Amino acid sequence: MESTVYIDKTVSNEVFYKYERSIQVSLDGFSFSITDSSGKTPRVLAFGFESLVATPRHLISVALSTWLKTLPFLQEDFRRTSIVFDLGNVVSIPVGLFSSEDVYAYCKLHFPSFNAEEDRCIWNQSHGLTWGVLFTVPCTILEEIQATFKEVHFLHLHTLMHQIGCSMPQTRDCVAWISVKRAFMSLFLKNGNGDLLLANHYCLDGEMDMSYYLLCASEQCDVSFENLRVVLMGDVSFDNESVRLLQAECKYIDFFNGEVLCDLDTEDLSRNVSMYMPFLNVYKCELLVDNLEESS
Repeated sequence: MESTVYIDKTVSNEVFYKYERSIQVSLDGFSFSITDSSGKTPRVLAFGFESLVATPRHLISVALSTWLKTLPFLQEDFRRTSIVFDLGNVVSIPVGLFSSEDVYAYCKLHFPSFNAEEDRCIWNQSHGLTWGVLFTVPCTILEEIQATFKEVHFLHLHTLMHQIGCSMPQTRDCVAWISVKRAFMSLFLKNGNGDLLLANHYCLDGEMDMSYYLLCASEQCDVSFENLRVVLMGDVSFDNESVRLLQAECKYIDFFNGEVLCDLDTEDLSRNVSMYMPFLNVYKCELLVDNLEESS
């Protein structure tokens, strides 16, 4: 288990009401960030992560409970505390086709492991976007979070990817947004008009998987694999063999470094800031709808 924390010396407990705190809960581990978005350029003031190895989904709440107790500034009153989930069991749905009355039917259709007694359904609908995100979180994890924080804002990594993709400059080319974790990747594919063609979540078992899934997605959506603009974020760099294999097939590959100032006093964080995107951009995400009421 690896654990790291960075705290900027300019953090002031007198202005925590200006700071945004976000916490990520994923199958690979936990992260937190504190961002000051009150200025012209948002700044990351603190960041930390703890990795998990081979922890079953139903036991993540135990590790999360221990980790939450170690968070710096745990009892401070922040402007907002957001919890970002990336636990699988997620599907993007056009807002016009979603009905809260059919939420359990959606979950049973898309998530084979869904258990209505053990899982909570959450729906994210971002301001100004025509796609929403439906996902599930084990109730044991939500209980740990709600026991720790007075008020929280639940969203999914895919919600952030929708938001980031729509806020980026438009190009004439098809764009593939890929967020990589140690053993998972999320893929969003958009055409030259900015229309969403595909959104999916995959398990990574080998170095060729990223290229394979992207190739399958491009064939499914009838777009040129070779001419795709690929934007990478997460636990990935040009040194990865999976990226080198992708470079052999795609002409345009770039890394998303976000729109936040990250000048913490650590060479490692500055060099690998793309690893922490889009997690550090949570402050930009405005939801029209947060979580669903528990009903069957």
